[in-house]
Amino acid sequence: NKIAFSYEKLGEYDKALEYNKLLFELRKIIHNDNKHTDLSLSLDELGSNYKNLENYEKAIEVRYSYKILTFIR
Repeated sequence: NKIAFSYEKLGEYDKALEYNKLLFELRKIIHNDNKHTDLSLSLDELGSNYKNLENYEKAIEVRYSYKILTFIR
């Protein structure tokens, strides 16, 4: 997460997205795809990455998944 954050601060949004996607997949493995706060955090971060890349449709899709996951918990 700190690597992705660093890339984001450098304006390298593609790399930040890449690392956040990897982190999300790792968190899914660690938590057995269960509804865990780490997964909702990853979705929130991914939504921010897509927004920074001006991919607003994908940002909304990911943020919507985040809202659903936080509501279900």
